[in-house]
Amino acid sequence: MLTALALAAVAAGVGLWGRTGERGEEGAPADVAPASVAGSAPAGAGGESSTRAAAAFESVLEEERERAAARDREFAERLERVEASLAGLEEAVKDLEERAAALSAPAAGSEPEAISEIRTLLAQLKVRLDSIERLPAAAASPSPSPDGAAPARPTLEDPVLAGHVRDLSSADLTRRTSAAFSLFEAKDPRTAPWLIEALGSEDTVVRSVCARTLGVLEAAEAREALERVSAADPQSTVRLAATQALIKIGDRASSRALVDRLLDAEPQVRLVAFEALRGMAGEELGYDPDASEADRRMAHEQWIAWEKSRR
Repeated sequence: MLTALALAAVAAGVGLWGRTGERGEEGAPADVAPASVAGSAPAGAGGESSTRAAAAFESVLEEERERAAARDREFAERLERVEASLAGLEEAVKDLEERAAALSAPAAGSEPEAISEIRTLLAQLKVRLDSIERLPAAAASPSPSPDGAAPARPTLEDPVLAGHVRDLSSADLTRRTSAAFSLFEAKDPRTAPWLIEALGSEDTVVRSVCARTLGVLEAAEAREALERVSAADPQSTVRLAATQALIKIGDRASSRALVDRLLDAEPQVRLVAFEALRGMAGEELGYDPDASEADRRMAHEQWIAWEKSRR
């Protein structure tokens, strides 16, 4: 059910943002089409489709909020159990240390083997104690790369965020989707490295939501990855999300990527790229997103010349 709702929210109309040009809450996905374009859209099927898409998206977000809250409660309960175990182990270690100290100068007839066994047990308990103390950090630490080298990304100290980024690569589709929406809700810049990695996910919804989140975060380090996705992803909703993210990031170096999106097979991708470029150039250079492919290619050459002149 969750996957169906998520896919509906992404695919309906023009995806998560729609084509109406309306903005939602601050930081939430919104179309970048200008008022002149959005205002000319006739009421009717298109508006109803966008409304249904927005409602579906909000429904999915609400489900994910509830799931995230449930996971947070479960984590808190587990942490309480760990802390209780930790307190018990600390008491056991203290007791054994006292016993070991008392036996450090054994009386006549005592058994040295008993002292050795106690010290061995004490060492084992200390190892267990150390491992429990490291649990939160271990949950947040990134996995090593296949060649054994440490990955070039930070360690997340927040256990909730760490759980979400870990679930982005889960084998379970529901967990992957839930993690993507939870990270969109969190809007935490520290998660950018994992969001960039998730742009290669096999799941369309995950790729799309992660691309939009990177745009909301204005994550400049994601520019090259988003450019590749905007050009090559097989799903138009993902290409649209990546293109809009590049526009939000606003890096001048992305202008060539936007120029190339003028030839995209998806009309909405062409539209948002054109509106962004028109805002930069202050002119249209003969381009019409709805023109024939031949006409669009001719105008595209003019935009290439314009982009080169900016370097």
